[in-house]
Amino acid sequence: PQTSDSSAAEYNVQLGYAYLRQGNLPIAKEKLERAAEQDPANPAVHSALGLLYERLGDIKAADKHYATALRLAPGDPEIENNYAIYLCRNGRVAEGVKRFEQAARNPLYRTPEAAYTNAGVCQRGAGLSAEAETSFRRALQVRPNYAEAAYQLGDLRLQQGATDAARTDVDGYLNSFRATPEL
Repeated sequence: PQTSDSSAAEYNVQLGYAYLRQGNLPIAKEKLERAAEQDPANPAVHSALGLLYERLGDIKAADKHYATALRLAPGDPEIENNYAIYLCRNGRVAEGVKRFEQAARNPLYRTPEAAYTNAGVCQRGAGLSAEAETSFRRALQVRPNYAEAAYQLGDLRLQQGATDAARTDVDGYLNSFRATPEL
């Protein structure tokens, strides 16, 4: 029975995420709360609930579920990254960047370049352009063909009025890797 509850919870989390993507928050809430009943010790359930409650505007509940997810799976880079996104969206930039960097440094994290890019976007949104540039460059050091980091870096340089530097960065990318529509 425990295995079936655990499996059912995993399915309900997947359904909850699908409904979140569709914007159907009532059904997403129903599925994710059912998952929490089925497997209350599953960190993925609490991470998904954190995202749901953030979308619902219940910051206190979102914080509670993210904290539970981190307690149940300390150091899980996926949860760290998701929580960092939440922190940045809610103006807690320093905490968010710290979490992004922790996720990126975790050797088990499959996409550290995404965490560094997310940190840069967070920093850029807070007006920390120099720090954002450093984060985008870190992402490109980890994965030189990561188009999102190249785009963000080029766009940051354009925003700063450094058009020649932006062009050099983007041209350097395009000379080595496949173009994306944004680039």
